[in-house]
Amino acid sequence: MQILVYILSAFSIITILLSAILKNKTTIMFLYVLDDIWLIGVYLLLGKYLGMVLVGILTIKTLVFYLFSLKKIKPNIWMLILFEALIIGASIFLWQNWFDIFMLVNSILMTYATWQDNVKVLKIACIVRCCLLMTYNTLVRAYLYVVSNFIEGVSSTICLIDIFKKEKISKSQVTKDSKDK
Repeated sequence: MQILVYILSAFSIITILLSAILKNKTTIMFLYVLDDIWLIGVYLLLGKYLGMVLVGILTIKTLVFYLFSLKKIKPNIWMLILFEALIIGASIFLWQNWFDIFMLVNSILMTYATWQDNVKVLKIACIVRCCLLMTYNTLVRAYLYVVSNFIEGVSSTICLIDIFKKEKISKSQVTKDSKDK
């Protein structure tokens, strides 16, 4: 059984590496969903049912929010409340031990981060998410998934730095243009 966990974790590392280098949003979203499927399999094999259910809820949430974004519509507050309630309800019924708190906080954080419109907040949440999941995956002995979380964390950090650099450049351009007038 542990060999299957390693195989699924290796698939995850490949999936996350591909998503980090690709630029097409649709392909990246597909790879994230594929990674979630690998993770559901890992948590099932490890007997971590709360993690498995929460990743399933987050996968559905990602797909729903993505469909909204394709239509250029922000999901309303009731969608956020619905998914947060599902996460809390699943946690109440499937709680196994103290380290499930890492999965719960991750799920609540990422649901909010993907619901709101600020990319910087989303990237910061992704970095925090990676720290939470590296801790959780170490505790549940999904060690190769820690590598996947680390790669995702580095990728999110690089993206966040790029966002701040671009903002700084555009602000300096605006300041320079206003001085020229």
